[in-house]
Amino acid sequence: FAGIVTTPPANVLFKGIAARMSVYQPPVSGQQSSTALIQLQTQTETKVGSIQVGWTIDPELYGDSRARLFTKWSEEHDGTVDGCYNTLCSGFVVTNPNIPIDTAFNDVSISQRSQVFQWMMVTLDPLSQDWWLSMQDDNIRIGYWPRELFSFSGFSVGGYNATWGGLVHTGTDVSPAMGSGIFEDGNYNSTCNMVKVQVNIGNTFVSPYDNPVQVLQSRCFKASKQNTHPDYRFQFGGPGGLPNACVA
Repeated sequence: FAGIVTTPPANVLFKGIAARMSVYQPPVSGQQSSTALIQLQTQTETKVGSIQVGWTIDPELYGDSRARLFTKWSEEHDGTVDGCYNTLCSGFVVTNPNIPIDTAFNDVSISQRSQVFQWMMVTLDPLSQDWWLSMQDDNIRIGYWPRELFSFSGFSVGGYNATWGGLVHTGTDVSPAMGSGIFEDGNYNSTCNMVKVQVNIGNTFVSPYDNPVQVLQSRCFKASKQNTHPDYRFQFGGPGGLPNACVA
C-alpha cells in the first residue's frame, strides 16, 4: 500500500469520504492486481468493518486486464471475514444501472499525455444509516451499502479511519505496477494522484488539513504529502517488480 490515512478529532466520526482520482491502467497479469481506492473503516476491540470504492485491475476477478470500477465491503470478527466485491454476494444495492458496478473505463490516463479523473464519494445517510456511493461531478447516486451488512453499530454512526491511495497484490514474488507505474514527486502529468481529498465532518465535506495525516509507503511504492494545491492533492504509485529491484 502507498497513500495517506487520517483519523477524526476526539469524539467525532467521519460521515463520509471523497476524492477525484486519476484513472490509469498499468500492466497486470495472472495472480496480480492493482487498485486505487478510498476507504472508510470502523472497528471495535473484536471487529473491523470497511467500505472501499475506486478502480482496480484484477484478471482473476474479471478475466481481463482493464481498469474497472469496483466496490468492496468487509467485516472481520472472531477470526472470520465476511464481505465481497461489487454484487458478488448480498451487500451493495444498485439503484442506478446506468453506471454499472464493475464497468470498465473506456478512457484512462496516459502519462505525460492526458489525465482522466473520476469523482467518487461515500456518504452516510443520517436517517437510514446506510452508506451511499455517488460518482461524477454531479454526484449521481449509484447505490448503497445497507447498515444491516455490519453486525455492530459502529458503521451506523460513522467511520474512525479514512484512507486514500494504491494497493497491489501478487501471488508471486513480482509485484505489479501501482497507479501509473511511475512515481515522480511533483509531476502530476505522469504520476497517479488524487485531488479534492475530503472527509465529511458534521455533515460537511472538508479537506483534512486540520487532522493528522500520515503518509504510508511500502517496498516499491511511494506517496507524497499534500502540496500547495488549493484542493488537497497527493500522489502515489511505483513500478513494482522484484523487491531487490526497488530503488530506495
